[in-house]
Amino acid sequence: MLVDSGVTIDRLLTVVRLGDADRLGWWRSHSVDETAEYVLGEAFPSTWMATGVELAMESARVRHEQLLGRPTQIHIFSDYLPFHRLLRNWLIERKIERDPAPLEWLPAASTEDLKARLPLPNGGERRADGLYIGNLRREDLDDDAVLSTTLDTLTAAFAGTKQDFLAPYLDLVD
Repeated sequence: MLVDSGVTIDRLLTVVRLGDADRLGWWRSHSVDETAEYVLGEAFPSTWMATGVELAMESARVRHEQLLGRPTQIHIFSDYLPFHRLLRNWLIERKIERDPAPLEWLPAASTEDLKARLPLPNGGERRADGLYIGNLRREDLDDDAVLSTTLDTLTAAFAGTKQDFLAPYLDLVD
């Protein structure tokens, strides 16, 4: 099942980290860098990394929604997809268990290392501030196989995105 996939979590963590200020700067967040450790470390000594990633994910979500004008432009952190909730729940588990180990690779991962963790870029068409990469039918939102392919398609678009951020999206169609 998709929601139990370690690959899904890894790819979402990778996308969030790519957008950090000390990497490509898409959402200007500081999830697990020295700034995050300084700001969050005292208040959340054992959970600062999970808290930082959670805050960065929210920054990424807001950035996508600012760039995409229609709610039917489905991005990786869209409410229509389970990925945002899945990562948030996984991060909450890390906090409850006080287990930062699964996040410890993030601070040292370079931009090149992060992009290498994602599928190969698949192109797309620039439309305003977004990168259109296809359509998604409403009935497919409950299909794990389609959601897995959707994750691949969306995360591959991040691998090909440079510093000038275009929000990868799929159009939701009936």
